[in-house]
Amino acid sequence: MENDLLLLQVGVTGGMGRWHGGCLQEPAAGASCSVAGWGVSRAGRPSPRLQQLQVVVMDARMCNNSRFWDGGIASTMICFQGFPWDSWSKGDSGGPLVCGRRAAVAGVISFTGQDATDPFKPPVATSVVKHRKWIRRTLRSSCPGHIGHTDQPIPLT
Repeated sequence: MENDLLLLQVGVTGGMGRWHGGCLQEPAAGASCSVAGWGVSRAGRPSPRLQQLQVVVMDARMCNNSRFWDGGIASTMICFQGFPWDSWSKGDSGGPLVCGRRAAVAGVISFTGQDATDPFKPPVATSVVKHRKWIRRTLRSSCPGHIGHTDQPIPLT
């Protein structure tokens, strides 16, 4: 599930205002971060309110060892762990991984193991820092009327 990233262009009329950029930060192992989403609640339905969970970034080598993802984690991915284990939910994919005092975006939640409570299959995010050039290039070329605009998906390769 490498390069699991999508950019969505939202019009100003959507009520969200204009995005003025933001900090992108690659977190170090042990960094304290948070994730948010409307994943499946304990009742088995999507949560009616946005949930937030404090997490810690794992060392990439540890996450890739045979007890965890056994080599399945690419350099463009970030493993993290939340406590308690049962707080992590299916359906949170696409949510932000935010780290640091200045709330810098570090990643986008991508996937977890079959059992979201399994501590040996921690959740994984796609690093936005590792895709910074692609994000900038895509944002520049995706405005209607600009050279390079396309209505077709732009591959990451």
